Amino acid sequence: MQQILGSQIPMTFVTLSPGDLPEGVTGNNKYLLKVFSVAAKKAITYKWLQADRPTEDNWIEIIKDIHKIERLTFLIRLKHDLYIARRTKWIKCV
Repeated sequence: MQQILGSQIPMTFVTLSPGDLPEGVTGNNKYLLKVFSVAAKKAITYKWLQADRPTEDNWIEIIKDIHKIERLTFLIRLKHDLYIARRTKWIKCV
């Protein structure tokens, strides 16, 4: 995640809790950090009450699902340029 955002993000509960983003995170990085946070919470929810814990692969698959849905939404709204602007860093890594 730090490689994609290009800055050091502390991996703590406070950082990943809703609405409490670290100082200095702005614009598209803020948007991506929110997407990553939602995906992490969804991965935890999927594994709730199971013996095994969520893995990084689970998290990445959820991010890919979110990515597909977002892409379709932006295409339907004819705002593909905004989609590219927001997701460029993630697209390069995937």
